[in-house]
Amino acid sequence: MLKLEITFKCFCTFLGELPEGKIVAAVICCMHMTAVFYNSGERESTMIKNVIFDCFGTLIDTGTGSLDAVRKILNSVGLVTDEKDFYKEWKRIKKEMTYSEEFHSEKELFLLSLAKMFEKYNVTADPKVEVQPMIKVLFGERRLFPDTMETLEYLKKSGINYAIGSTTDTDSLEHFLGMNHLVVPLVFTSEDMKVYKPLPEFYLTILQKTGWQIEETLFVGDSLFDDVEGPKSIKMRAALIDRNKKYKGDSKIKPDYIFNSLMDIKNIWPGEDILNHD
Repeated sequence: MLKLEITFKCFCTFLGELPEGKIVAAVICCMHMTAVFYNSGERESTMIKNVIFDCFGTLIDTGTGSLDAVRKILNSVGLVTDEKDFYKEWKRIKKEMTYSEEFHSEKELFLLSLAKMFEKYNVTADPKVEVQPMIKVLFGERRLFPDTMETLEYLKKSGINYAIGSTTDTDSLEHFLGMNHLVVPLVFTSEDMKVYKPLPEFYLTILQKTGWQIEETLFVGDSLFDDVEGPKSIKMRAALIDRNKKYKGDSKIKPDYIFNSLMDIKNIWPGEDILNHD
């Protein structure tokens, strides 16, 4: 009890130092985490009733569109360098910018991070012009993985709630959902929530808006960092979708489940009548 009292006092002091706009999120985080700590012993035996899916690389195949865009940009500015290395560094800088106190949409982040790349490579071209091939990718053509529809239909028939939680802009995600005739009852984007993965607020905001409990919710995605480590930081269970079987288990980040196909999700409820999970 003494430790709880000390923790509470420290938390109150912490709240007093926060900007007004961050206090609500911190309180929500505390409420959710408190519930998890008190029920941690029951966590593994608690049935999954809700699934949050990452979108790109999980439900929708991204293909080679981004690398194709990088190739066009490099050719346009006359820069000779390895396109994969360039894109890897570009994504790293873009990712770092998601931690900024000022929120930027994904389209803005691509522009801002490309400007930094141009500075690094001494490119004098206008990034506002040269970024356009990448912006077009956000509204290009991407198709569902073959197992996506079957998996979502299975969850729907089984009475399992599901949603999309994606670090992208709303108009871009809606474009690809419409293109693939994919209807998902609950869709959450970074642009709407003003926060990116893997910050805890991303996952906690979804829980707040849905009313779902952490111990009853599973996050599924293809990124160890965003879709496994992020959710697990708030004690949410996480599944890694590893279609190409690249995960060797040697990472410090340990998913609760590993799926080689989305339909592997059925194995979470072996022999259970999940239609009557209430």
